[in-house]
Amino acid sequence: MVTALRVALALFVLAWIFGPYELRTAVPVWLAFLIALGLEVHFFAGALRQDPPPSRDRRPQMVDRER
Repeated sequence: MVTALRVALALFVLAWIFGPYELRTAVPVWLAFLIALGLEVHFFAGALRQDPPPSRDRRPQMVDRER
């Protein structure tokens, strides 16, 4: 759900930038800027929230100890 919303908002910003003149006149520039800024902040916060990968256990495993 969140991914589809992010894609839709990104497509809206791209359509606003490269789309017809009527779209740019109907939607203010600050709205497109806020949407793009929100996408960037959401992407950045998502990277900060991720848990670090678990560290590897460097000790010998039970199979190695049995040998």
